[in-house]
Amino acid sequence: MFQATQNARWLKVSLELAERTLLEFWDEERGGFFFTPSDGEQLIVRRKDLQDGAVPSGMAIATLNLARLGRLLARPDYLERARDAAASVALSVARYPTAHTVLLSSLRHLESDGGEVVVVGSASDPLTDEMLGLAQSGFNPERLVVYIDADLDQNPLFEISPHFSEYRLLEGKPTVYVCENFTCQVPTTSLEVLAEQLTP
Repeated sequence: MFQATQNARWLKVSLELAERTLLEFWDEERGGFFFTPSDGEQLIVRRKDLQDGAVPSGMAIATLNLARLGRLLARPDYLERARDAAASVALSVARYPTAHTVLLSSLRHLESDGGEVVVVGSASDPLTDEMLGLAQSGFNPERLVVYIDADLDQNPLFEISPHFSEYRLLEGKPTVYVCENFTCQVPTTSLEVLAEQLTP
């Protein structure tokens, strides 16, 4: 929802759910996520939902969310948990890869980074919209795009993750930062340069 709307509310909700998931469902001994919470009904066996069915498995969704949040929020601890969760079901993935399509998608976020693109600009500036549109264009499901409204003094994104405050306008113009693995190229105010930076 955050990627679709750029509404910080959804990123905050995602972060809260991720923290709750780690607190209540994480397996401290073997890694990965249980299907039931730690304070739930006491069962003979506390099972894990490993394989996708008509809907993706809980393990896969939790892992994918941590991978995305780890990249968006510059949280190596989330990325490490996502890798640990994926590793905990590696044998099952090797045997039945088609039963783990969502988990494999999370691995693409972890291992073949599509990059993070941060667009900083005023909502009233047409160039901001053009840059945001270019950043979101094409098919790159691993690319994560964040819009920071330069008109807001107290941007809610800064409360969610302080690292967002590091992205600023250059010379008062809409500015884009194209990054990968938390390392950014030279920020640009040019659509032409942005197009070059986004080209694989």
